Amino acid sequence: MTSNSQEGPAKKAPHLTRRAYSVPEFCECYRISIRGAYEEIAAGRLKIRKLGRRTLIATEDAEAWFASLASPQAA
Repeated sequence: MTSNSQEGPAKKAPHLTRRAYSVPEFCECYRISIRGAYEEIAAGRLKIRKLGRRTLIATEDAEAWFASLASPQAA
């Protein structure tokens, strides 16, 4: 194997791990529409952070939002 082989996601340096998503990135990752994301934000269920005009969603806030979703009940 050569040293030019591509590294997988697990081999990335710790300082390169994702800390936040843009709204479109969040929507792609969590399979939610942009409209749905902004509805969650407006309802206060999804926390955002602003950097100038840019809206960011911290990874821990995205995970907390996802964990708060209702799971289907077993029949």
